[in-house]
Amino acid sequence: MATRYLISGGRLLDPDSGTDRIADIAINDGRIVAIDRVPRGFKTAIRIDAAEQWVLPGLIDLRARLRHSQAEQSLVMPSELQAAVAGGITTLVAAPESGTLIDNSSAAHRLLQHSENLGLSRVIPKGALTRGLLGEQLSEMGALRDAGCQLLGNGRHAVGVQMMRNALDYAANFNLPVVAHCEAPGLAGGCLHEGEASLRLGLTGIPSAAEEIAVGREIALARLTGARVHLAGISSEQAVALIAAAKKQGLPLTADVAIHHLLLCDEDIISYDVDYHLRPPLRSAQDRNGLCKAVRESVVDVICSDHAPKTVDAELMPFAESEPGIAGLESLLPLLLELVRGRRLPLMRAIATVTSAPAALLAGSRGQIVEGGDADLCIVDPTLEWRLDPEVWQSSGQNTPFGGRRLKGRVTHTLVGGELVYRLVDGTAEFPCYRPQ
Repeated sequence: MATRYLISGGRLLDPDSGTDRIADIAINDGRIVAIDRVPRGFKTAIRIDAAEQWVLPGLIDLRARLRHSQAEQSLVMPSELQAAVAGGITTLVAAPESGTLIDNSSAAHRLLQHSENLGLSRVIPKGALTRGLLGEQLSEMGALRDAGCQLLGNGRHAVGVQMMRNALDYAANFNLPVVAHCEAPGLAGGCLHEGEASLRLGLTGIPSAAEEIAVGREIALARLTGARVHLAGISSEQAVALIAAAKKQGLPLTADVAIHHLLLCDEDIISYDVDYHLRPPLRSAQDRNGLCKAVRESVVDVICSDHAPKTVDAELMPFAESEPGIAGLESLLPLLLELVRGRRLPLMRAIATVTSAPAALLAGSRGQIVEGGDADLCIVDPTLEWRLDPEVWQSSGQNTPFGGRRLKGRVTHTLVGGELVYRLVDGTAEFPCYRPQ
């Protein structure tokens, strides 16, 4: 029997409805049964005092790898889902190569069942666009959709233009958005942005043109096929200009940016610290500022963590030989609030980029706080100051350029499906519903 909760006295912030007020929320059987007025006869099993805190829709992260590439055979590393709920993330979209290759319905079913059994965050599999991610044969998109895949993509594995056209035509029949990572392979062989930092460090650069060429291709194919295309990991101001023009033409495009591309630029790379080896690379300060403007104006719709944990051994590799990636599930929301405090994003727009905006790409009624809706929620203490220490956080990956950063604002409770899956007690994380497998 599901637990009944009463969240009392919190400030509800729901961009989908525009709600910003103090209210109580009653929860029963996995759903929000009342906002403001608690039903007569409602018997509370657990009361959560949210006074002086914010109550948000559970965060939705569109891009995450749920284990590192050297992990033992496991569909999902539980540590990554613990990191997710500690960061207020109630729904994760798993990359098609996350854990096991998701190019058939059985693989999707296994991932869903395994993650559900853990009692932590929801996981939505992103189906492989092509079989084996090889770019040679289309996957069985209908079967993947029926198995729970709500997005399709080929990760960073290249897909030729004719195959991509065929894939978009096919995906349009199922109304499935196709996620495209935009890099022109012939120009993307470096490890830093082609600019001052790459010259100073003597490392091969990746020009912004690598992204702009690929974005232009995907826009042209979206226009040709009418398919829903989501452009992932936008990092350059020129790519933003192309997306803005395409949206003005009414093309069914959406786009996301990783949180670190809104806070850092290549000027921050002063040594061969592999924590700054990211893909796409950190670009110029002008690009970073242009991306923030694009998010404010909803040209770029979604902000994500781009979570990709690495082993400690992987961190010891030389910069150019190291695997790119950042662990970022627990830092996504605090870093987002840093942008708000710096007046680079309005509060409600910032929250929308990790709730209602990604929810619009997915099925269901998540990303909002509404009576009758799923009780996927997070509670945030906006004044709580803390130091980000990757050595003691939940994720197995310690790879982040934000290590040691002083942050303000932290998730104190996370509910998924009306159950308390995370709470912060005197600085210690607890996972009441976690079921080790």
